[in-house]
Amino acid sequence: MHRCRERAISEGPEAARTGGKGGEERVIRAKYLDWCSARIAERFLQLTPEEIYELAEMASRDDVESSRGAVVVSGDADEKPFRWMVGRVTEVLAVSLRLPTLEEWSAAYRASPERYDSELLGFWKEKG
Repeated sequence: MHRCRERAISEGPEAARTGGKGGEERVIRAKYLDWCSARIAERFLQLTPEEIYELAEMASRDDVESSRGAVVVSGDADEKPFRWMVGRVTEVLAVSLRLPTLEEWSAAYRASPERYDSELLGFWKEKG
């Protein structure tokens, strides 16, 4: 996937319940993924249908990959449904936006959480 798919931070369910360091790291990672999703969605919504199609075609021809090991779906766009096209465009946007790594974002977030909190979609919040 893209840069937002950094290594999993492992901690047990007990750490999440007790609010320990593992629980805090899990929340930071969830907020990071939320923030990255918001950036990609924001950019995607700025595209015209023609731009979406062009980006999907470009990704198919060039097999665009992130230098951080993005997982890229292969195949001919003419044979794939719209959902496939959206996935390809999402990958291209994730690379072109040059999103920070989890470690970079985490440090910036901890230094100034108010800067990022207003940009979160809310997906990071646990249900239940």
